[in-house]
Amino acid sequence: MRSKKVKKIHGWWGIYRKKCKYYLPVLFLVILFSSVLLAQQVMSFKIVINKNNPVTKITRAEVSNIFLKKKPKWPDGEKMMPVDLVSTNPLREIFSQRVHQKSVSAIKIYWQKKIYAGTGLPPAERKNDTEVLVYIRNHSGAIGYVSANADLDSVKEVQITE
Repeated sequence: MRSKKVKKIHGWWGIYRKKCKYYLPVLFLVILFSSVLLAQQVMSFKIVINKNNPVTKITRAEVSNIFLKKKPKWPDGEKMMPVDLVSTNPLREIFSQRVHQKSVSAIKIYWQKKIYAGTGLPPAERKNDTEVLVYIRNHSGAIGYVSANADLDSVKEVQITE
């Protein structure tokens, strides 16, 4: 009788172990792919401008120069008004790395030097995508960046070329 109880417990554990053998790798892959998709969504951004701006394409170097205020006007003569996300927003670090090829800290140092020298002020900052989009809608020369899944109602996405 005792051996049957032990066998039953062992039998239950054996079945559980066999199921885990197949389900755990599947569960691991589901979690892995979900996190990769989420990371891609978070790590992607779009460059957006006011819908009345005629520009449709822009290079990465031009975007960098605009946000460093090295390029003051659009081709039609309109004053450029870049808008950054606040430095605590994770998308700002991704934008800085991909566009400026520098960290947010390095960009902050750049602006501290400009401010100290009296030669410039950093772009306006907004807390999130919604605030960036409102700023761009309200300023004809505005340019900014938002997460890839942001609703671009009443603004225009600009294609980045190399």
